[in-house]
Amino acid sequence: MVLFFVKVSANSVVDCMTFIGVIAAFIGISVTLLIGYQIYNAVEIKNRLYKLQQLEEEISDSKSKLSDLANLQEEAIAIIEAKLLQAKGESCNAFVKFHSAIKYSIKLPFKREGYPLLLDDLANYMKDINLNSFDNCIALEQLNTEIELFKDLFDKDILLIKESPDYPIIKYRYEELMDKFDTRLKLIAQGKQVSPFTIDKLAAEDKFGGL
Repeated sequence: MVLFFVKVSANSVVDCMTFIGVIAAFIGISVTLLIGYQIYNAVEIKNRLYKLQQLEEEISDSKSKLSDLANLQEEAIAIIEAKLLQAKGESCNAFVKFHSAIKYSIKLPFKREGYPLLLDDLANYMKDINLNSFDNCIALEQLNTEIELFKDLFDKDILLIKESPDYPIIKYRYEELMDKFDTRLKLIAQGKQVSPFTIDKLAAEDKFGGL
């Protein structure tokens, strides 16, 4: 096969060394072509991997934007529903709904500046809840049961809020409000009228109002 590609004149002598030289030349050419092909493949694979990485980054970015949009939508719905319930005088349901909005808000880093205002609104929803919010309860035992059932409605949301990476930003204020709200509910459970101005005080104790 090698001799087929080598032009040999009538006076030429093809000895063993010539044959080996031709074979070596062909091997050299083959190796060069093979190395060149491998280099081309390596470059092509690198380009494809880069494009694949870019595509993955675009998909990840799109997923993140869709997630932010979904959280923004859920937050807005929860806040609107809370305001509607508040207007109807359903203070307990209004609080639960507004509190649920926080678990969506806290997933939106671009809303961090609004966290203080969000917690201010939460405090106002807390102040709306008083003994009259449980006016269907006749006995203290029934009142205690209703309050415990009410607390169960937002227990899961508390856990979800605390699991958020942004939770440390609101931790101090949020936990302060929730502790005061727990005190308020305990006072209500005793059949006492609480202040409309301060979360953790009795109506008779609070003349000027506060948190």
